[in-house]
Amino acid sequence: MTDHKKNIAAFLCVPLLCGCIPSDYSKEESDDAKAKGIAIAEAYLQGNYSSARIKEGTFRPIDTGKSGVVGTHMSDWVKGTYTNGGERTIVVNIETGEIYTSEDWIDFCIYGKELVYDLYGLSEANALIEISGKIELPACVDDDSYEDISIWDVLPANVKVDDDFAKDVFASGEYRLTIRMIVNDEVDMEIFENTDPDLLGSNIRVMADQYPKELVDRYYTPGSEGILDNEKPIASYDSEGRVLNSGTNNNTNNNANNGAAQTQTDENEDMTPVAIRYVVADEEEVFSLDEEDNPVAKEFYDKANEEIVLRNGEGNTMTGDLPVTLQAEDKEMTAEAGDIFVCEGNRIVLCTGQETVCGTLIGRISGATDEELDEAFGGKEEVTLRFGCDWTE
Repeated sequence: MTDHKKNIAAFLCVPLLCGCIPSDYSKEESDDAKAKGIAIAEAYLQGNYSSARIKEGTFRPIDTGKSGVVGTHMSDWVKGTYTNGGERTIVVNIETGEIYTSEDWIDFCIYGKELVYDLYGLSEANALIEISGKIELPACVDDDSYEDISIWDVLPANVKVDDDFAKDVFASGEYRLTIRMIVNDEVDMEIFENTDPDLLGSNIRVMADQYPKELVDRYYTPGSEGILDNEKPIASYDSEGRVLNSGTNNNTNNNANNGAAQTQTDENEDMTPVAIRYVVADEEEVFSLDEEDNPVAKEFYDKANEEIVLRNGEGNTMTGDLPVTLQAEDKEMTAEAGDIFVCEGNRIVLCTGQETVCGTLIGRISGATDEELDEAFGGKEEVTLRFGCDWTE
């Protein structure tokens, strides 16, 4: 085993030594966990990044997702942010002292991008690459019971990040890596169909969208933010088969949204392509989705490339952790079945009936009967959601 693999293994295999956090925790218990997390984070940062500054208001215990709108299953992990030449994420275990941060994630992605460029014969001149990674860690909850929590785009503290480390992470499968590429129209999309993504490593998903060169060249230009938001890809690829090549749509999704797409087309006489949102539950039920017009919704749909697991929560809700932290514009409102919220910038909540929710509404399932919603979500302990987008022709 290389030194890099030992580093990964050492951090992934640390046993949880102490008793768990009780369920139905109080605000005082939550505040106590936050204080412990902040103390561990501060001690680590003082010893490693003397100019870093803790943002105390961002720290919170990580809930396992059973809780719905109000947390009742606090784990022994606390998550927060700090500044160090930019905003960083830090996740600490208040019982074992384990620490994960996003400090070195950018460096890891630099090495990871080179692996992707080399495999597909691409370069920065014709392809832009973003890498996100999810790792599941054991969390202690409910008086000595354990569940996995998912955290994103972080690495164990104090690892040495270089080319070999990146190769080991890609190969290990410990992280669920999603590689999203934006390529220009000079790229032959068949390179994706003809190249086995498993050559990169295990537990990796590769996605590629192709756009005109002039748009791709301007993607990172100041003032061009969102330049691709309303552009239909020339062609798309997904290593998990969810989007077919040559710009065609998945048949299931296309059939499910055909009526909605036709309505939108009729309303847009200039035939400008229109994005049609949908959500898939457990790869079985496909629902049309009315997107809300607000910054949180826009950010969510821009970044919702991964499946999100929802668990049965309190009242008429199902809830799950988001892969990234979004801006928060929470307010209390009465929700109906099919309403979907982002809460606290880090959780997604789906309402299965009328419920009072404090969050930001990002979308509503439309065109579904109460019976269809109940069949998809009613009484289930866990549901996997996948968000997608079709385009009118």
